[in-house]
Amino acid sequence: MIVWENDRHGQFALEQEKSFLLQMTSNWRRRHRRLLQIECGTGKLLEVFWEAGFDLSATASSATEVNKARTRIGHRAELHLAQAEDLPFEDKSFDYVLLLTALDYSRRPQAVLKEAARVCAKELLISFLNKYSIYALSLARNNSLPVNPRPNFWWSWTSLRSFLVHTLGPRPVQSKGGILPGPYITWQPQPVCRILNSALCPNTFGAYCGLRLDLTADPLITPLPAWVQPRPKPSAPYTNRVRENHHARPAAAGWM
Repeated sequence: MIVWENDRHGQFALEQEKSFLLQMTSNWRRRHRRLLQIECGTGKLLEVFWEAGFDLSATASSATEVNKARTRIGHRAELHLAQAEDLPFEDKSFDYVLLLTALDYSRRPQAVLKEAARVCAKELLISFLNKYSIYALSLARNNSLPVNPRPNFWWSWTSLRSFLVHTLGPRPVQSKGGILPGPYITWQPQPVCRILNSALCPNTFGAYCGLRLDLTADPLITPLPAWVQPRPKPSAPYTNRVRENHHARPAAAGWM
């Protein structure tokens, strides 16, 4: 997952990320609902979801990250050392699953997505870094801007949506949006900058974006058009037609 907090702009981005995630999950039921964050890193976002009332679990792929997360969250969450591509959970073990920039940093995003969907019973929240945001475009031109670590994949809304459909089939998107549309230097708490970068904006503009997938039903299937035409009446066999004509002739001749 991305690490923002290298400077004051990153600290601002982290606070906006927390608010954004709470907004994206605002209509999720909390009490006695199990939530899993895959690749939680050092656990900087775990406390947000614990305070929201979820029964919290998380995985990390390194022992160092698990230990740091455990130091941060204590026994308020179940922490597991596990690879995101091979989770040690039964199917549909969790009501909700979080992939917070996990697809950006994975070398096998398709395997990670399939595992997340396998263990999720209700909704899957995915966040990603927008490759067409001002932030991403400025990174491409200025390597001095901080991003730690650099993603393996940069997603756009259209590329991620196509990837999701290809991997999981068409699924209903319950909510989507983004934050931090402004340049990196505007990520600060001054009133104008805060209003610009904290308001929910379309996925095509924000540097940090997210969407929620509904996994409660089977994938949507678009039926193929069926062009039904009335079937023609079968014609009478030739021998029957001859026999009918043969019987009809004498009657016609007598009438004449």
